[in-house]
Amino acid sequence: MPSLPRPIPLLLAIMTCAAACHGTLTPVADDDDDTPGADAAPAGALTWAADVGPALAAAGCVGCHGTAGDYGLDTYAATMSAGSDAVPNVIPGDDGSELIAWVEDGHGGPPANLATMLTSWVVEADAAP
Repeated sequence: MPSLPRPIPLLLAIMTCAAACHGTLTPVADDDDDTPGADAAPAGALTWAADVGPALAAAGCVGCHGTAGDYGLDTYAATMSAGSDAVPNVIPGDDGSELIAWVEDGHGGPPANLATMLTSWVVEADAAP
């Protein structure tokens, strides 16, 4: 399977949209989480630290789903955990994961291409940290 290119243009577009829609960008804290069972991503694959975490922050997701709320998207561990409904937000390899479904449904107005990025991260990179 060919490796995915780093989505720098995609991230720039997300950041531009988020800045225009939300006024400011929310910085992402460094995530040194070593969740048991989390494997390293294949070379060139999307990772939480380099791609997904910054994209969620740029899209404004962590503004509501940060340290407060039913579930968090501000850290890798929080994103991988279950929300108040006890359903895991992300199941590595599963394109039906809750996080993907919420973004595809337009929850909170995230950019449409965020769902594509999340699906690639969850399915192809097995939700790598």
